Amino acid sequence: MPAPQLASHPMAPDGLDSPTVEYERGRLAREIPLSLHESATLNCHSMAIKRFLWALLPLFFAMIFAAVTVNMVKKNLVPSAVFGGVLSGFLFLWGLWLISKSLQMYSDRIDDLSICHTGLRWRKGEKQTLALWSDIAEVDVSSDTPRTGQTGLVGAMQAWSAATTINSVTIKLHSRETLVVRRDTVSDFVRFANTVKSRHEETLQEAKRSGGKSAFNRAFALP
Repeated sequence: MPAPQLASHPMAPDGLDSPTVEYERGRLAREIPLSLHESATLNCHSMAIKRFLWALLPLFFAMIFAAVTVNMVKKNLVPSAVFGGVLSGFLFLWGLWLISKSLQMYSDRIDDLSICHTGLRWRKGEKQTLALWSDIAEVDVSSDTPRTGQTGLVGAMQAWSAATTINSVTIKLHSRETLVVRRDTVSDFVRFANTVKSRHEETLQEAKRSGGKSAFNRAFALP
């Protein structure tokens, strides 16, 4: 098995020296996960196939407009031919873009995600990436709340009791690497989203407390 890829971090977190950080990363590589979230392979395949089928639609219309453009050229209708050529080209490129996105969704699927005490560990094929909680710069949880169709107090109560649907989790590292995990692509997705969000917030709070202690110690340090 190839060596895991480590998420680069510009500096050690407050209160930790570089050897400690490297030790924590080595520990993360072999740590027993608190929860393991495996790829929902069938859902990933289904989403990729749906995108591929949607890509066929603009390609189909691109072929139609291309045929119409050829007829316009034969009839010496230059302005109409130019418009048809531009439109068919746009539809063709759009279809290719959708196909590339469907292939990317299939090739970039995550095989498994491990939430550990010291950080996150995920695997794509033979590539494994490690990220300490301090390596994570931002966690964005995208969610939707169903609309109730009511106003006033009734609408507020219905909105409060309505279940929120989490759609995706975007994890941005200090190294600028981004990991996007979508609903239905990994097992127990809701638990994964809530755990990563809460653990990241705890890490930020710990960093603030550590920074406050460091500033206090510097202010009252003896000359």
